[in-house]
Amino acid sequence: MRTHRLDRFRNGGPLFVDVTWHPAGNPGGDSETSSLTIASAALNYSGLDTVLHLTSAQSSVDDIRKHLTKAKDTGIKNILALRGDRDEGGEGEAAKKGGFEYATDLVRHIREEHGDEFVVGVAGYPTGHPEATSYEEDLLHLKEKVDAGADFIVTQLFFKTQVYVKFVEDCRRVGIRVPIIPGVMPIQVITIVIKY
Repeated sequence: MRTHRLDRFRNGGPLFVDVTWHPAGNPGGDSETSSLTIASAALNYSGLDTVLHLTSAQSSVDDIRKHLTKAKDTGIKNILALRGDRDEGGEGEAAKKGGFEYATDLVRHIREEHGDEFVVGVAGYPTGHPEATSYEEDLLHLKEKVDAGADFIVTQLFFKTQVYVKFVEDCRRVGIRVPIIPGVMPIQVITIVIKY
């Protein structure tokens, strides 16, 4: 991503820039993720508050430590702690490598090793996680993430305001008190249609 695109984001006055996690080798042979590079550019070159996604399903504990240290060294203070996608067999590489199987474990690890150095967010599912046996069970898992040390929740996309309002009410009912930020899809293309 070119920095001028980040500058255009800044001109829009966003609350923060959200950088998703996707490992990709850099051309110079560095095995660091491009996500860290983009997040660092957004923060350090464009002055944007940045939230870096960090997933645990495909990472070992050592990988996570390395990524958190790099994030801290580049000045990133906001992490969205996610499980991420498991492999096709349904088991995360993390379990095979002795890592964290769930986002709750990742949040707990960040707090144990870094205290309050990072502001930690987690994902919330206004209609329930697809793998949860019920909506109520999913709310309790979300509360576990918050109880482990999450500071805020960002929701998955939703298309009806009532879904978000109900989700927030249900979160409060089970004792979740942290801010709940609605996840929205930014406008990608603007097309103007003129009818005569």
